[in-house]
Amino acid sequence: MNELRKANEGTAINYILKCLENLHGYHSSPTGGGSRHGLDLKEGKPMTLSEGRLFCNLIRSYISFLLTEYEGLINNNDVSENL
Repeated sequence: MNELRKANEGTAINYILKCLENLHGYHSSPTGGGSRHGLDLKEGKPMTLSEGRLFCNLIRSYISFLLTEYEGLINNNDVSENL
């Protein structure tokens, strides 16, 4: 991810990858989202239904954007190979 961010400085992709890194860090932390390593039972706060929906929708939109960008890269490579 760091290589992709460096190769795309100042672009939406760079920003989105940074957001995904932050989201991953939050969810990996037991005192944050706790969904990866489990919730810290003393200090962690369970996620609400609305927070779960928000994170699900954010992740879905990031994945959709990145897949569309990937498809564009693949299609551009196909076009240049055929020229």
